[in-house]
Amino acid sequence: MKGCNVPTLVNLLRQTTLASKENDKLISAEVYTRVASIPPVKVEKSLPRLVILDLNGTLLYRTRSGRPVSRPYIKEFMNFIFNNGFFVMVWSSAQPSTVKRLVTAVFGKYEASLIEVWDRESFGLSQQQYYTKSLTIKNLEKVWEKLNDKAYNTTFPVVWDQSNTILIDDSTIKTQLQPFNSIHLKEFRASIANDHELLDVIPYLEKLRYQSNVSAYIKEFPHKK
Repeated sequence: MKGCNVPTLVNLLRQTTLASKENDKLISAEVYTRVASIPPVKVEKSLPRLVILDLNGTLLYRTRSGRPVSRPYIKEFMNFIFNNGFFVMVWSSAQPSTVKRLVTAVFGKYEASLIEVWDRESFGLSQQQYYTKSLTIKNLEKVWEKLNDKAYNTTFPVVWDQSNTILIDDSTIKTQLQPFNSIHLKEFRASIANDHELLDVIPYLEKLRYQSNVSAYIKEFPHKK
């Protein structure tokens, strides 16, 4: 399907799915897989990308005292994503006060450039789930619905969907709904020596900037841990 306008196709499939399910706003797993199965096409000009970052275990390690230890090469990683046209947001399962503190500590001068910071309140958990170690799954449909809301979105250059979204996380369980939009890094522990996960993922992200369909490329050529 060389030359296929993937974002347009994604939107068409979304409309078709919604029409058949009335008010159901979730793209079915079948439609998701169909879009991810479109052969990836390399383009000449880099395209806008939304990068969603996890915190603990991905960008940092939180000690028992709560002190964050940044992952090695985080400076190089931050410089790359914020200086190469990526739109960056954070989504963590930690509570709001903790997320705010960690974001300030880790992102530094780039904190003001984050387009969204989501925390435990963004999962739709019950009160009991919120205060226990319940499974939290990051459904990218929630992100797309929020960011593509016309009342909210006045500056983004594209409609965000599976063709242009990248979720970076250390957990495969939390990213199970959209597996082909996910890059999984090894869980970071402060005791791990010679950790270079953030440095190694940069060339892969560079390739994704020039792919018409992020989910198709990740499906066919997954990032190697």
